[in-house]
Amino acid sequence: MYKLLIADDEQIERSGLRMMVERSHPAVEVVGEAANGREAVEAVERHHPDIVTMDIKMPGIDGLQASREILKRHPSTKIVILSAYDTFAYAQEAIQLGIKDYVLKPYKKEEIAKVLNRIVHIIEKERTEQAEKLALTERYHTILPLAETEWMATVIFGHVHEVSERELSRLLNIHETGGGYILLLRVWRKDHAPVCAEHREKMYTMVKKQLKQLAVCLVGPLIGQQIPIAVFESEKKTEGLSHRSKAMQLFRTFSRRLQTQRIDSNLCYAGGVGRFVENVQSMRYSYQEALLALRRIHRHQQLCFYEDVERSKPGTGQWLLHKEKQLLEAVRQGDTETGVRLFDEFFDRVVEFTGHSVEDIRRYLSELFVVLLRVSGDVGTPDGTYTRFDAFSAVEEMRETAILRLRQIVHTVKDRLEQQHQSYFDKAKAYLDDHFQGNVTLEAVAGHVGLSTYYFSKLFKERAGVTFIDYLTQLRVEKAKHLLLTSDQSLKEICFEVGYRDPNYFSRVFKKTTGVTPSAFRRQGHKKV
Repeated sequence: MYKLLIADDEQIERSGLRMMVERSHPAVEVVGEAANGREAVEAVERHHPDIVTMDIKMPGIDGLQASREILKRHPSTKIVILSAYDTFAYAQEAIQLGIKDYVLKPYKKEEIAKVLNRIVHIIEKERTEQAEKLALTERYHTILPLAETEWMATVIFGHVHEVSERELSRLLNIHETGGGYILLLRVWRKDHAPVCAEHREKMYTMVKKQLKQLAVCLVGPLIGQQIPIAVFESEKKTEGLSHRSKAMQLFRTFSRRLQTQRIDSNLCYAGGVGRFVENVQSMRYSYQEALLALRRIHRHQQLCFYEDVERSKPGTGQWLLHKEKQLLEAVRQGDTETGVRLFDEFFDRVVEFTGHSVEDIRRYLSELFVVLLRVSGDVGTPDGTYTRFDAFSAVEEMRETAILRLRQIVHTVKDRLEQQHQSYFDKAKAYLDDHFQGNVTLEAVAGHVGLSTYYFSKLFKERAGVTFIDYLTQLRVEKAKHLLLTSDQSLKEICFEVGYRDPNYFSRVFKKTTGVTPSAFRRQGHKKV
């Protein structure tokens, strides 16, 4: 339904127009009348009409003045001038105001019908566009949290997704050349009991809301006890404050706000901060450093910087960080034996680093396995079985349990890699079957399946048993053999049809592969028939 207001100082004009509209436009409802400009302005405030028909010459405020005021307050209102004055000055001012039409009196019913139809069409189009825009905005805000999670998984944990890190950064308004650091929050209860699902959800929502208000950041998912936060800054020093000072200021402000939110009185939290990095691609290193810093924390509301870890035991932090990176890479590659060997080395140093403290070793293992599960693309069991070691009090028992869990994680990764690699290979083969006649390159096929040229070349040879070029050659030769035996096409035509541009080169390749020339192969085939 479309609402119409009629403004004219002549009662007979208003009544006549109302009758025309009501008889010929059932979708247009006359919601009010006004005898002068002031009444028109007031009536618009009361009725909020979609369309206003306005006379120009009326007592007090004239039609053009009233139109100016109405459009200032309600710019979407469509105003049509119905006037006996056809002077250029009036028409020019009406155009400048954004009046939708200018009809001279006396008008015919057909003229009014035509104008209203046009205006209704404009309004309908605007409503449709507005609805689409609103729906698009709603979808955008719905996918933003998912995009944040994907960004974290891609940038920090090295997961491979259909949407690239660059596309995710663009969607989230992140400048790839901008710097920042990782703040890793750990949340736990004083009695070390698991946080219930309801409190976890409320706590996570509140943490995310507060951090978004305090800094330009992305907040990753809560897995286990940890929430990774990527904090973005344009420079290492901003507003005269160092990265360290800014991080401390953010954490303190966040802590004060968190204390006012009474979700769970037993809730504790602490943070580890990685070093400032110059670009998005280096954020994963800041994450590893934040994780190492977080493992040194024992108290509620404590904040630890990676730089402090290095100062306390020079070289140890870097060694653990390096060894952990190697371990994570072994898990990504599905390499069980290398993973177990690296874990043993890592575990021995952790035991030494913590002074054989069972509680500290448990925390190191718990946080390491949170990262391992993230890197593997799995979040673990709902009850946190993979990331909890509080049932063990002996160091060697923890080692054996951790190695068993590590083997299970790597096995899962190997299965997924096998499926993923087969999918890539199948996609590449399908592409070659469809495009072998053209100028197919290794780079083009690698781009089609979404892999780097080097990685695709290696994967393709592992799966096919031959190099990419040899496979393509075999495919083309097999297609040529089929055409030689089943068609009467010339050798030149077949050459072009299977992807070669030089008949002499085609003949050489064919003979090298089959041992005979194309002509000899065709003759031999016909003799057999």
